[in-house]
Amino acid sequence: MADPNFLPVARPDLRKSQQPLGVVAVFAASNFPLAFSVAGGDSASALAAGCPVIVKAHPSHPNTSQIVYEAVIKGLASQGLPKELFAIIQGENPEITHWLARAPEVSAIGFTGSAMVGKLLIRLSQERSVPIPVYAEMGSLNPVFFTPTALSEKADELAKAAIDSALLGSGQFCTKPGIIIVPNDNNGDKFISQVKEYVAQQKVAPLLNKGIATRFKDAIVKLSKSKGLEIISGTDNSDGFGVTANIFVTDWSEVKNHEDLLEEHFGPTSVIIRTPFDEYLKVAKSMQGQLTAAIHAGADENVKDLVDQLSQIAGRVIWNGFPTAVSVTAAQNHGGQWPASSTHTTSVGLDALYRFVRPVVYQNFPDNKLPQELQNANPYGIERVINSERSKKAIN
Repeated sequence: MADPNFLPVARPDLRKSQQPLGVVAVFAASNFPLAFSVAGGDSASALAAGCPVIVKAHPSHPNTSQIVYEAVIKGLASQGLPKELFAIIQGENPEITHWLARAPEVSAIGFTGSAMVGKLLIRLSQERSVPIPVYAEMGSLNPVFFTPTALSEKADELAKAAIDSALLGSGQFCTKPGIIIVPNDNNGDKFISQVKEYVAQQKVAPLLNKGIATRFKDAIVKLSKSKGLEIISGTDNSDGFGVTANIFVTDWSEVKNHEDLLEEHFGPTSVIIRTPFDEYLKVAKSMQGQLTAAIHAGADENVKDLVDQLSQIAGRVIWNGFPTAVSVTAAQNHGGQWPASSTHTTSVGLDALYRFVRPVVYQNFPDNKLPQELQNANPYGIERVINSERSKKAIN
């Protein structure tokens, strides 16, 4: 509020509102036909921000996409909103991606998928005469660190839980633990022994489409030819786009010879890395940005430095748990440092909608010229911050 007596100069009346960016192009993910597709987090947060949405449906599930689109249109109609707020584009032509990213009517992009396509969208957006923001979630290794104390207490249980997390959905979660770090001692050996026994019993479901299955098989063949790697394989599955679970085991000293181990491989695989416990911090510092990072440790263990480092590279740090599930709550953050995400935002939770708005301040406006949400009477009855205090009351 204005304060004519404020020193050293009078303070003007300042009222700030968040305004929609405009049309948002959303590129649906292949692996979540609901949560990260037509009506997923990007679409929901863009609509909540007041932006019209154009969704490029993923060709892996066109019928599901159409059903969900029609449900959204019915939902808009039930609230008296025009169907033009939400549109869908179906097709396999890769040029559709280029057209949408370059369309002058599009003001922002939401994307969940591969680093290759995410980086393409970023490049296309920057080549426009007026660049636009791209909010891309592009995958992650999601490292999980096990301390000697954690494994000494329940190595068998943790080994099974880690593999269950890595193979959930046939390893097609962007939050899959792709790197598992264990100590090179008896505790680590016990963990790996249990992994061998457990993985041998696992038969994973077919992958989502032919392209994913082909890329996964090619990656496994390439990794299998590398020296210094032990391979633990599950039960073969040759049905449809079926593949076999493969877990690789190696030492940290070997990783520098196999940089492709530190790349995300979409499918039922993970890499177990053995290294001395006192090298854990060094390992963490060598890693790029991640969506998540987890640590399993004893209640009295001093792992503060490791946790601090993990918080520098990951958007969600997990204590004595696994990263695969993503709870949709106001407190959630689903995003991380580059290259896991294109920028420091989240695609899940209330903060996701702030990607698609921009702040605008109105200075010294008469009340009847202000947007309704900023007027003294507060006709919407929303909570506002007035002179640093939260209130739903009108301004007298």
